[in-house]
Amino acid sequence: MLPIELVMALTVGLVESIKQTIPVPKHWIWLLVLGIGATLNAANAFAFGGDVVAAVRDGIIAAATASGVYGLAKAAIKGGGGDAGDR
Repeated sequence: MLPIELVMALTVGLVESIKQTIPVPKHWIWLLVLGIGATLNAANAFAFGGDVVAAVRDGIIAAATASGVYGLAKAAIKGGGGDAGDR
């Protein structure tokens, strides 16, 4: 199977591309992130003969992690926001 880091990167990239082309309400983005992560990792497991159910679980966990890391980094780069405080 392909590394989970690749699935995480593809998930973030696809979600950002979709957000730029289709007006997705903010309260649905979390579902989009988890769905894409689960789908990509399930396809990964199916293509390379892995356990699809475990891949869906791992894809959801990886997508949530990637989304959180991306959101914090984006807030830090923009200057403020996130969990940085006044440091």
